[in-house]
Amino acid sequence: MKDSARVLFVAYGGGHIPMVLSVIKELRKLEPRIQIDLLALTTAFEIAKAAGETPLQYANFKHLVDLKFVEHWGKALMPKSRHPSVSDEETRAYVGINFWDLVRQHGQKRAEEIHMQKSRYAYYPINFFKRVLQHLKPAVVVATVSPRSEEAALQAGIELSIPTISITDLFLRSFDPYANRKFYADIVTVIDRSTASVLDAAGVQKDALRITGNPAFDNIKSHGMIEKARVFRETKGWCKKKVVLWAGHADYSEDLSDNTPLLKYPLKVEEVLRMWVQQNEEHALIIRYHPNESHLFPVGAQHPRIHISLSDQHVHEAIVSADVVVVQRSTVGYEAALAGKPVVAMVNSPICIRDKFNYAELGIAYACSTVN
Repeated sequence: MKDSARVLFVAYGGGHIPMVLSVIKELRKLEPRIQIDLLALTTAFEIAKAAGETPLQYANFKHLVDLKFVEHWGKALMPKSRHPSVSDEETRAYVGINFWDLVRQHGQKRAEEIHMQKSRYAYYPINFFKRVLQHLKPAVVVATVSPRSEEAALQAGIELSIPTISITDLFLRSFDPYANRKFYADIVTVIDRSTASVLDAAGVQKDALRITGNPAFDNIKSHGMIEKARVFRETKGWCKKKVVLWAGHADYSEDLSDNTPLLKYPLKVEEVLRMWVQQNEEHALIIRYHPNESHLFPVGAQHPRIHISLSDQHVHEAIVSADVVVVQRSTVGYEAALAGKPVVAMVNSPICIRDKFNYAELGIAYACSTVN
């Protein structure tokens, strides 16, 4: 690759941005003079900044579309609630630009109807990303498995004959939306052979698939991370206690068109684990909800042996600090297994049932079918 070449990375938050940041770090080692643009979406922006990057957002590209339209409709359609780490300015830009694209695809009246029905889940800013790519002129476009912006960025790259790479972060099944795309990428990286087989059956060419694991998991057994976990437990006074990490997230209805986050099940798990802590002074609990959803969950009562883990604590520190890790279908389950931690999978979580996902069947967890 030429030193003057540019690479555009596009990533949402959650487990996506850590994977992209790991790839960027290695790429700079291999090609120190390469130009890297990182479009860090929603919650990924603050994470990228904390990692020392200078990320871009939707707001940086408002000038590529109808600025007045974006300002007006971004304000008019701005959701009442948003993640606290995402600014009002970026929210207006994100909503306004995506609605601008929706209007270009369907016309004003139909776009308003679609937005009323599906809100942000209707977004697919293909026209916007074609303009972004024509503006930045990257030699390669890299994104993960997320829909909407990431998927649109890859399709835009394909249609503009720009090489594309899609990096996947976890296990995929035939019913996953990613396995039913019309567009993938020139190269698709996967975590293991089973995922490669799923995508092969979905129509991805075998020579496009690369089994790479997940680069975001590389430091989980590092000396530095083990030391951070030791200090954390020591500071808490938990060195001799039995520590459980509950890495939960919202559930969703069996109706795939219903994107309403359901909190009842994960909060019930939290309740039972809080009772477990209260029953024995030798027990301690770390509660960590998905970083994109943590603001949805009420903060429970403070307790000296309960720690609420937020995005300012690296997820690997929370995992390594625990003796046992409890999950639904979070990536954390796989990371914990890599770290050598016993994993308990709540296999009757509504989202696990809906997606037919069971960590125990993958051989890396103990199945728990009841909350109580």
